[in-house]
Amino acid sequence: MDDLYNKKEVAIKLIHTSCYDPIKRGEIEDWVNNCNDSNALGLAIKKLQDNQLDLIAYGFNYTSKDIVDHIKKII
Repeated sequence: MDDLYNKKEVAIKLIHTSCYDPIKRGEIEDWVNNCNDSNALGLAIKKLQDNQLDLIAYGFNYTSKDIVDHIKKII
């Protein structure tokens, strides 16, 4: 049960920093809150990680670690 709760918490945080539009974010958050399948949540987390906003490209505040990560992605 703790694993399920932790995955839901991670997914919710990733939803809020994803590149999805607000309506899609709401739909995903509803799905996460109602999901009781740890494996499905794990897959959703991977998809959410792949769809995070690029802090550098969008001009948000970022750290030197963000810059290194960005460079690794584009090389």
